[in-house]
Amino acid sequence: MKILLSLIVFMAILGCNNSPVGKWEATERVEVYRNDDTFKVLFYIVPGEVCSLSLHWEVKKAAGYKKIICERGEGWIMDDRAFRRLDN
Repeated sequence: MKILLSLIVFMAILGCNNSPVGKWEATERVEVYRNDDTFKVLFYIVPGEVCSLSLHWEVKKAAGYKKIICERGEGWIMDDRAFRRLDN
């Protein structure tokens, strides 16, 4: 029974959606990257800008990223501490 429950939990974790959701306000400047481990900055999010942010991390070779979508474009961030959720 424990093995079956563990397997169900594991499958649920694998099936987590990485789509950006909600409204998140930037509280400081944030770099938005391509997700290819080159750390190339696509654009900067400025304080007060509102974006949608993934709730789950995606891990690549060198770092973990979260998908983000803003009016200026979409990309990936490496740190989500500079955001506060507006639509709890």
